[in-house]
Amino acid sequence: MRTIRIGVLALGVLSSGAAACKDNKMAHAQTSATALRSDLQRAREAAQRAVDGFVPKVRELVGPVTAPVTNNDPVALRSTLVGFTTPGGPMTLYPTSFVAVTNREGVALARDLPNESDDRMKGMDLRAPFACVRAALEGREGMCVGELPAVQNVPSRVLLVAAAPIKNAAGETIGSISAGLTFGVFSRMIDTAVRGQVGGAVFWTGLRYQDRVLPSGTDQDVAPRWRVPASLIRTIPPADAMRIEQAGGEHFYPFEQDGRGWAGALGALPFLPRTVLVLFRSEASQR
Repeated sequence: MRTIRIGVLALGVLSSGAAACKDNKMAHAQTSATALRSDLQRAREAAQRAVDGFVPKVRELVGPVTAPVTNNDPVALRSTLVGFTTPGGPMTLYPTSFVAVTNREGVALARDLPNESDDRMKGMDLRAPFACVRAALEGREGMCVGELPAVQNVPSRVLLVAAAPIKNAAGETIGSISAGLTFGVFSRMIDTAVRGQVGGAVFWTGLRYQDRVLPSGTDQDVAPRWRVPASLIRTIPPADAMRIEQAGGEHFYPFEQDGRGWAGALGALPFLPRTVLVLFRSEASQR
């Protein structure tokens, strides 16, 4: 009986220790959830700044491409696209995933690649995936979100696109110019703007478009180290994500994973359709 009593006592101590450990993890998770409120605000502001500057940047590109499009000079057009320098500086300072010019029917004439043989976008109808390209061909500049289909082992790419009309001397729209940021690249821009203020916390940034978080899985527009882990994505409450997208709100939730306390944040981006900002945070030191 004495042995049994000692065993029960030891079990009670272990249970008490496990409960304390669990409580401690959830305390860290709650701390992360509190910190994420500021992180989400900074992330939204970074996304807004990027969006606000996108259309004006593309507008600067119209002048240099007007002559080669008017003169039907594909060689000069490709050379201009590859060597773009705008009044605001080289286009490469704004990390685009593509810059492309279409004819008046919306068919891509060239994109910013020096070799035509590498240009898979040439001949593609950009009106179908991108509403803002359709608008540009009607004479209106703007921005939109669209998706390009998967190619071989590259998953479909969700892009933020800005487009502007190209007009001849008579004011007639003769084509469009557009620039696209993949959501993976866009997510990295937001992450860079926030990461410097999260201290030593483990931090992940993603964008949920419809039912997919980018970058993740086998997305190839950013290095693998920046892809949001699938284990974290699985913690997102699907109903909450849909509700937040529709209501323009936000949601924070603590959780445990791999022996650590984590928190997730979902925040609507009203200026981007069907898109929710996704953040995860875990304090680095947890005892």
